[in-house]
Amino acid sequence: MNRRIASFLFAIGLCVAAHAAPAFAEMFRCVSPDGSVTFTDNEAACPNAQKHEASGRLQSVSTDESDAAPSPAAPLAEQRIERQQAAAEERARKELWQQKKRGAEEELRKISDRQSRLSRVVAGCNRGSEIVTRDSTGIKYRVPCDEIRQQQAENERRAGEIREYLANGLRRECREAGCLPGWIR
Repeated sequence: MNRRIASFLFAIGLCVAAHAAPAFAEMFRCVSPDGSVTFTDNEAACPNAQKHEASGRLQSVSTDESDAAPSPAAPLAEQRIERQQAAAEERARKELWQQKKRGAEEELRKISDRQSRLSRVVAGCNRGSEIVTRDSTGIKYRVPCDEIRQQQAENERRAGEIREYLANGLRRECREAGCLPGWIR
């Protein structure tokens, strides 16, 4: 048991020593042509590197934002973020108008399908004043031909409204809301 504990402690000591070793690496001071100073542990990174010995004093850097010079990249990053947000908002508005157009086109398609079915039924009305039909459960019921013709006329009226909306109303509505050209193509 003592050998296991000793082995474990030895392994921990090796790990600590391995992680502590870089703290004793040589440091080099490098002065660039513009006068800025860089410290590195890679002598090859700087051709005029001078060996640096630590003075033993700790230095701190102010984290107060009022003392720090503004980073030139900060306004650029903020502008990029603002542009990305504006582009995302524009895409969302464009998608809204395209969805309105698709919704109107889908409603027109459904009305056209309904009109097609009603036309076949109305053809049967020429033989009488009512149509006998069955629902999905098989129960028979009678529908007056006047009611079918009224549904057909209502569908035609609604289809005309949707066509007018797609041709003119949607574009006008979009323009009044500030749409850009091409949003509802």
